[in-house]
Amino acid sequence: MRSLLLFLLLLFVVYFLRRKFAAGPARPAQPEQVAPPAVREAEQVLPCAHCGVLVPHSEGVESHGRFYCSAEHAQQGPAAG
Repeated sequence: MRSLLLFLLLLFVVYFLRRKFAAGPARPAQPEQVAPPAVREAEQVLPCAHCGVLVPHSEGVESHGRFYCSAEHAQQGPAAG
C-alpha cells in the first residue's frame, strides 16, 4: 500500500513538472497597450426657437431660417412673445 501511494505521488510530481516546463520559460507581463480615445470635434449647440431647449446641431431641425429641437416644434413655429 505504501509503495502504491509513493508511486502515485511520483506520477503527480512528474505530471506537474512536465506541464510547467513544456509551456516554456515564463515571460514578464507586458502592459496592455490601449489606444487613446478618439477625439471628436466640438459640435455647435443651439436653442430651439419654440421651447428654448439646447440641442446639438446634428439632432435638430432647421425650418424657415430658425432652429428647432424636433419636427413638431418646427411645425408649431417660434414661441409667441
